[in-house]
Amino acid sequence: MLRKVWRFGWTMTRLRPLMLVPLLLLVTAPLFDSAYAAVPTSASGGFSEGVPSFTTRSAGGNVIVDFTADVTFTGTFSGTATSIGTEVIHPTGMFTVQAVVTCACTVGGQSGQVVFRFEATGSFLSSQKQGQFVVRGTEALANLHGHGTMTQNGLGGNYSGSIHFAP
Repeated sequence: MLRKVWRFGWTMTRLRPLMLVPLLLLVTAPLFDSAYAAVPTSASGGFSEGVPSFTTRSAGGNVIVDFTADVTFTGTFSGTATSIGTEVIHPTGMFTVQAVVTCACTVGGQSGQVVFRFEATGSFLSSQKQGQFVVRGTEALANLHGHGTMTQNGLGGNYSGSIHFAP
């Protein structure tokens, strides 16, 4: 059998399998893309906080409040949680708050732990705040991801956002 030897000692016989790799990737790429695509789902509901326990300190005219509170979620997220965070009340009466809320929740018929990380701003005088959150799941909800917004007046509020299940 005659083989034409190209530069660097490569032959057509050696190159033929390498030419199939791009073709194989081109044909199978849509299969992998659709297998891991996650369709977002709307998430909405309400929450209520129990009376928080807290400690305070002052710095630069601000009052800093470290708190822990029990939270109950209804709606897309259903379960009980603990919120641990810090609120900074500025001399103007406006505040910023950051918290991590860990929930033993049920979402879409699956139970596990959900962790919300949120930040919000508001007015101490009116007890109203609005903010954003990101959410991730663990255990049976390990593939849960999402984000959204929340509003709160006093110890209760509402959330809405988008969630999806993806590895």
